[in-house]
Amino acid sequence: MSVNAEAMRSGAREAEERPVVSLIICTKNRGQQLRACLDRVARLKAPFRWELILVDNGSTDDTAQVMREFLSRFPGEGRYLHESRPGNGAGRNAAIRVSRGGILAFTDDDCYVEEDFLVEIAKVFSDPRVGYLTGRIMLFDPTDYRITVNESPQPRRISAGRVVPHGLVQGANMAFRRSALEQAGLFDEDFGAGARFAGEDWELALRVSFAGWDGGYFPGPTVWHHHGRKEPEARKLDRFYTIGEGAVYAKGVISHRRRLKMLGYWLKRLGGDLLKRRSMHRVRLVTWGALQYVLLRIRHCQRTETAR
Repeated sequence: MSVNAEAMRSGAREAEERPVVSLIICTKNRGQQLRACLDRVARLKAPFRWELILVDNGSTDDTAQVMREFLSRFPGEGRYLHESRPGNGAGRNAAIRVSRGGILAFTDDDCYVEEDFLVEIAKVFSDPRVGYLTGRIMLFDPTDYRITVNESPQPRRISAGRVVPHGLVQGANMAFRRSALEQAGLFDEDFGAGARFAGEDWELALRVSFAGWDGGYFPGPTVWHHHGRKEPEARKLDRFYTIGEGAVYAKGVISHRRRLKMLGYWLKRLGGDLLKRRSMHRVRLVTWGALQYVLLRIRHCQRTETAR
């Protein structure tokens, strides 16, 4: 047998052995909440190989113990990963780098996945044009504030190259094709829970769309969000999200090749807000977020110049 033929067979065997999906869950100091999340992960059913990667993002409680105990009895392929750098983006990127699946699925430590979660994700990605998705997020506790949920039964497909609408892609239920991330890059670690700005999910989906991939909202993959936030806490979180929205606009206008599309979308949203006097506070927060991102980029450039 020729060397080339043997290499081709070896590559084919490796592809067959590779998991179809890598499910990634990042957490920090939420050991008790994580137990309930993992109890539902243990019930996942899929007719294909998949792997679970649990990322301890610098916890000081019993999170590491909870993860290790779960993985010790988990019948599938599982891995514990410690990432000391703060931020959800850093944790997710660390997991992506060690993952092997062709599809990278994400949920949060306060979510409960449906048994067919991975199957439904794989169905969407059976279309080779799809590079990213977000799925249905149901509110688990009806007394919680209705934030970070999307219970719509109607799919919403976004064509490649279009601006992904703000709020459509949510980290509690999202997935990306590995080859799409190889083109668009990984999460921006300046964004995400534990980082300076919110919006790492939306920002990455924008780059994947601009890289030439379809995507959107598909209600098949479903999770139940048990975030536990009541109105006062939820309003504080919404402030963080709104500032992050402005930062994503600023990055898009500064960095993306499709900057004119991003600017047009931003101005359209701004015009809609200005027509509603009640939204002036939101306009100020978005503007503040954009300004803070520009200042952050300036400091990054200054540090780079100093290091040379």
